[in-house]
Amino acid sequence: MFCWSAIVLLGCATDEDVGEVPPGCGNDVLEEGEQCDPPSDAGCSPACRIQPTHLNRCPELRFLFVAPRQTTVGQELILEAEVVDPDGDEVHIQWEAPGGLFEHAGQAETTYTCQEAGPRRLTVRFSDQRGCEAEDSAEVRCLP
Repeated sequence: MFCWSAIVLLGCATDEDVGEVPPGCGNDVLEEGEQCDPPSDAGCSPACRIQPTHLNRCPELRFLFVAPRQTTVGQELILEAEVVDPDGDEVHIQWEAPGGLFEHAGQAETTYTCQEAGPRRLTVRFSDQRGCEAEDSAEVRCLP
């Protein structure tokens, strides 16, 4: 999954030739924040492209461990999520589920204690510092 956090690629030319640079126009590749040259005498718009510098790949779940998948109220489940970010961004993790308590809901390794009987969906949400989010979940059963 990819998240875009800025302009990707703009071709500047005349309105009729968007994406192509007409003869007599420049073809500079610019980094974000740089300015195009003023329009040329050839009557074209500034002919430059903004370099795609903000491609952000989402964090990826390598594995999700939940054991046991069935327990009784008051007993703990062991949870572990291995999440990596292909861009090397810092990853934030948050566990969520109704009817129970997490020992450390903001950590990759934690426990969940059932407080009510019934099926439970344990969800781990993960995001990078540039706002790309994903999640995964596992079903467990809490017995009386």
